[in-house]
Amino acid sequence: MSKLEGTNVITNIQIVIDTDKVIKDIPNPSKDQNHPSGLSHDYQYMVVSGNQKINGQGTADLNFLAFPGDVVRMSMTSEYSNLDNPVLIYKIAKFGGDDVFSDFNAESITTKTVEPGSSNVLPPAIVERKFWYYQANVENKGTENYQVWFAMYQRVRGGDPVLFGYFYWDPTITVNV
Repeated sequence: MSKLEGTNVITNIQIVIDTDKVIKDIPNPSKDQNHPSGLSHDYQYMVVSGNQKINGQGTADLNFLAFPGDVVRMSMTSEYSNLDNPVLIYKIAKFGGDDVFSDFNAESITTKTVEPGSSNVLPPAIVERKFWYYQANVENKGTENYQVWFAMYQRVRGGDPVLFGYFYWDPTITVNV
């Protein structure tokens, strides 16, 4: 007997950017958010939450099982968990393929989470934190091509992060209904 699920499922897609590789390979990126520098698929990977029939886990292109009415959320981090070289998605735009998703929109939720305690990791401190992501609804099966635009910052030793540049890459997301 299969597990019964509600009418929709939320699929979380975590995008991880290899910021050290970006800095090494692209020393002078665009500083114009309307004309970001393009990246090949060698600088990022996506990890999707526990849906069935996943292909492309840990790559720059994904294939997963979803149904109309399901929700997809994308968030992004650097390989340093945004401690150093933080990254922020600021636009997700379709540029080709099937009409699979509604428009992606920026959303946030403030909720309580844990962080290490003051002198030891455990017991943790319970703190409020705002989580940001881009969200869309699954409308059809198919393959849709996107451009994910993001800003990347560099932490200056002893100072605040400063803008390193604006980038985009073009993942393909396939939804098998």
